[in-house]
Amino acid sequence: MTDSMLSELIPHLSCLHCLSLEFCTYIRGDFLIDLTHAANTLNELRIGRCGISLHLNPEWARAIGSLEQLQELDIKGNN
Repeated sequence: MTDSMLSELIPHLSCLHCLSLEFCTYIRGDFLIDLTHAANTLNELRIGRCGISLHLNPEWARAIGSLEQLQELDIKGNN
């Protein structure tokens, strides 16, 4: 799974409640911006153990913070 694949899928997942991308080593985090615009129902996001591929920058951190319904966030195991 790559960021571009996720960005294409997310607009079609308007009722998404949980997204688990654990161990997806090919994602970088670019999809998080698209997630904030399409997934208002997301209450669980698991992006733990993505290794060195996931580099959360301030823009992506703000995107995660804007997910109003988010109750659980797993980012453990990322460098």
